[in-house]
Amino acid sequence: PPPPPPEEGSSTAPALVPVEATRVVQAGDPALLGHLVETVKCLERRHLPPSFVFMFDAAWELVLRLWPIAESVLGAGCVLEPSFAAFRLSHTKATVKQRAYVGQNFSRPHRDYSFSDSIEAEATRAVESDEKESCERPTENATREERLKVLSVWVPLNDVTLKNGCMFVVPKPNDPHFHDPTKGEGLQEPSVPATGVVPLAPFPRGSFMCWTGNTIHWGSSCEKEGAVDPRTSVALVFKRAGAELSTSEASLTRADVAAASPAERLERVNAALGFFAHWYPEVDLDFNLPKPPP
Repeated sequence: PPPPPPEEGSSTAPALVPVEATRVVQAGDPALLGHLVETVKCLERRHLPPSFVFMFDAAWELVLRLWPIAESVLGAGCVLEPSFAAFRLSHTKATVKQRAYVGQNFSRPHRDYSFSDSIEAEATRAVESDEKESCERPTENATREERLKVLSVWVPLNDVTLKNGCMFVVPKPNDPHFHDPTKGEGLQEPSVPATGVVPLAPFPRGSFMCWTGNTIHWGSSCEKEGAVDPRTSVALVFKRAGAELSTSEASLTRADVAAASPAERLERVNAALGFFAHWYPEVDLDFNLPKPPP
């Protein structure tokens, strides 16, 4: 049987979200989540991917509500990476039509970032007050002081279960390659332990879930028993302000989000879709949408 779900409010070490934070979005305005689900359904009827929900104010209202929670986990101000995404699973497309589609679950275990791009680790050791001059020199008794650089955030817009498609993660204590995932494996081919995999379900809509960027994770498909209400969700990556990554993208600030025109939003959505094109290589990502006014 699958392992039990984590306690409410938990995420993979070293990042932990207070229990009360998991309900912030839901308690604040449950109507917002329902509105977003209906918008994604409307896009689906028009054969448009769920990520086009980010053309609408409501999606960015949600992002701005999540922003301070991400900052509390990162312990500093942060920016939003341009690789945002939305999902709505389809049991029919996955099992009957058996084809890839934009908005599907990413079913292969993978890491989004390497350890060095996810966490700054500095070796330090505890010293007495009269040893301050040597406190920065690593020693045999050194400990790793880890500071998050990026935080992967995943929020279900409807209730998530083991049947309608949930996330699975490998927590840090269960991952022997957590600190050096690129040695002997690639980010897209991590070594998944036989035990220690944790399903992030069941959880109510609006739950704030997060993990470090180098955490092994993947999404399950929607089973027949969950097809009536398939998982609908958004995924974001927040980066600590000033943190340097091996590959730099044009991050977004709160001001960028607030001031974006429809044309800028469309450009960003199209760019965001491209970040995940390798998951559905046969899908044409040109949706021939008219260019909105500036």
